[in-house]
This record gives sequence, C-alpha cells and structure tokens, in this order.
Amino acid sequence: MLAALLLLLPALPFAPRTIGATVGATSRTIRWVTRGLAPELLSNLRHCPEDSFMRRAEATGVAIVTGGTGGIGAPLCQRLCRRGFKVVVASRHEERGRALVRRMISEGGQAVFVPLDLSVVSGGAEFAAALGRVGVQQVSLLVNCAGSMGGSCSETFGVNLIGPAALSMALLPLLLATDKPTIVNVGSSSHLRARTVDVRLLHADQGDRRLQAYAQSKLGLMYVSIMLRTIPTLCVRDVHPGIVWTPMLRSQLGSLADVLRRVGLARRLFKSPERGAQMVLMAAVSPHRHEGTPSYWVDGRPAPWLASAESKNASAARNMWDVVVVPELEAAGIPSLAV
Repeated sequence: MLAALLLLLPALPFAPRTIGATVGATSRTIRWVTRGLAPELLSNLRHCPEDSFMRRAEATGVAIVTGGTGGIGAPLCQRLCRRGFKVVVASRHEERGRALVRRMISEGGQAVFVPLDLSVVSGGAEFAAALGRVGVQQVSLLVNCAGSMGGSCSETFGVNLIGPAALSMALLPLLLATDKPTIVNVGSSSHLRARTVDVRLLHADQGDRRLQAYAQSKLGLMYVSIMLRTIPTLCVRDVHPGIVWTPMLRSQLGSLADVLRRVGLARRLFKSPERGAQMVLMAAVSPHRHEGTPSYWVDGRPAPWLASAESKNASAARNMWDVVVVPELEAAGIPSLAV
C-alpha cells in the first residue's frame, strides 16, 4: 500500500509541490485513497473469477470497442468475439488493429477494423459513416474504452470526455435500431478527486502533470452517462476496471515501472490487462436492466456506493453537457440530445 501511494504522489494535492492545496482538494484525495485506491489494491491481491452467468452467456450483434488495440481494449475485443459478437476494433493504430482482427478471425470469430481518432470531435461522425461502408447497420454494444493520461489537458479532455460523447451521439441511430442497446463507459476511481469539470481546461495546452484534467474528464464521462440514460431503452453503465498494468500506466510511472516489474510488485499491485478486460466485460454483457439509479461497476459488480456524490448530480451533468459538450457537437455537425 505504501509503495503504491508513493508511486502516485504526483496526483495527490497534499504532495510537497502542492502543499497549498485547499482543504476541499485534500478531502477529495483522501476520499479517493479510501474509497478507490485502497479497495483496488486489496482487490488486486485476490483472484476474481468470472460469475456463472459469464460462463453461460453468449451474445450476438455488433460490438464496438474504442481503443481496441490498447492495454485493456485488445483482450476485451477478443473476449467479446469469443462470446459471439461481431467486433469492430476502433483505433488510431491501423497495423495493430488489422493484426488483431486477423487473429480473431483465425480463431473463428467475426471482426473488422475501422480507424477512429477521438482526439478530433469530427472523428465520431467519420467513424459512423465508415461503419456503413463495411456493412454495419446496427450496433448492440459500444464500449468507450480509449483513454489518455499524462498528456496535455486538451488531449485528455478530448479523448476521455468529448470524444466518447460525440461518438455515442453519432452512433445513437445504429444503437437504437437494436432491441437492447448498451453503452459502457470505462471510467476511473480518479473521478473521486474531482469536484467539477473546469471548462477552462478543455482547450488548455499545458501538461496535465497533477492529473487534474484526467480526474475531471472521468467525472465528466460519468455526467455523459447520466445524460445518455435519459434516452428510453438505452442501457448505460460506468465501469472502473481497477488499477491495470497497461502501457498508459507504465508510461505515467516512468522508470518506477521497471523497478516494480523487476522486484515482482507489478503483478501483485496491479491487474493484468486481461483481468481488467474481464471487469469491463462483466458490465457489458450482464443481464440487461434499466435501473433508476446510476450504474457504476467495480470489480465486475454494481457498486454505486463507491461513486462520488458529484458523479450522481443530474443538474451538474446537464450543465456540463450544455456548456462543454453541446458546443463541440454543434461544431462537428453532430445532433445533441432532445431533452
């Protein structure tokens, strides 16, 4: 536990370089440590087998996974393909995406690669148009799995918040053409560190060294989920896969990642990408329910008590949607919600 906290000190408001942080920021960080980080590390120390329904459940239809060549995205694509989905691998990395598709097809599955760049708002509309060219007319499942951490604030907000919102809206007609459409937004317990979504960071070029934009973008993604849940028949779930040993995390840790790997702590403190993908899969294919409360999944189970009070604020979600998301959708020619 102590080792993990030391590794994550740059994100903590009470770190030495941010000693003047407000009491509120410190309180939210303590909340993240106690309700997010500590349970995650304890969970990583024990095996988490798939539920019996996961061993039985088979699925049909088209599933789209953004960040489909990433640390969690690639094994998630493979798991969905084995369960009967035709999987659309959506990624900026064409060579890796096509190699993954060939692998899934060689195993008897159905898969196709379609390029997607979430760093530009128009990427969602372009992706939706490209689906028609590969014969996709309906989408059963969309997993917004792509993420960015440690880059500029604008990139972080673009990939983690604006991109998923724009893509979800662009794909809405294809989703609603199915009986049980589902959107899964891959979030993070880091949302517990955020009080609000600061629109001033949306197009800021400065680096996100304290991961402030990352935490806010994940809170904002949960606000997007609240807004999408206003659409009848659409099931929307937020899922936190835990602390996963992905290339994104290793890049954030820098040289400490090599130290952790050499001493064997990486396998003890962090989930493998395959296990992280399992957490997302369990939220994606569990029995379809339309709950009246926000659906936040942790360790393959609904755990709304682990989400922050801010993430359940429908008024704040509407305000963020109107102020942050709608202008971006309008600029890209993507319709917004009629609510």
